[in-house]
Amino acid sequence: MTAQKTEKKKVLVNVASSVFALEDYINLENHIFLSMMWIYRWFRGLIPAKYHDMFNDFQKAKQKAYIQKHDCRKPLPFENKSVDHILCSHFLEHVFPDEADKILKDYERVLCTSLFQISNIK
Repeated sequence: MTAQKTEKKKVLVNVASSVFALEDYINLENHIFLSMMWIYRWFRGLIPAKYHDMFNDFQKAKQKAYIQKHDCRKPLPFENKSVDHILCSHFLEHVFPDEADKILKDYERVLCTSLFQISNIK
C-alpha cells in the first residue's frame, strides 16, 4: 500500500494590495473606492473624470483576484500560525511608528514561521 502525500494549500496574503491584487493570494484592501464600486456603476456620469481610471483599475483587480475589504492597520483576520506568506509592499511607510510595531507583531502572530523580510521602509 502506497502512502498518499497530502499537501496543504499555502495561505498567501497580500496586505494593502491596492489595485495590485494577486491570484492565489488573499488580497486585503480598505480603499474607499472598493466600497463605492456600486455607486460608480450607476452614477458614473456624476463622478469626476479624474477618478474613473482608479475605479476601472479596482474593477479589473476584482475580476483578476479576490479582494477582501479589511483595514490593514487592524489585526489580520487569521488564526495564530495559519499564514504561510505575507506580502506587504508600500504600506508600512504610511502608518505611524507605533502602529507599524503593532502590525509587525500581528504578522508574527499569524505567520507559520517567525521569519519575514521587510523592504521599502524609510
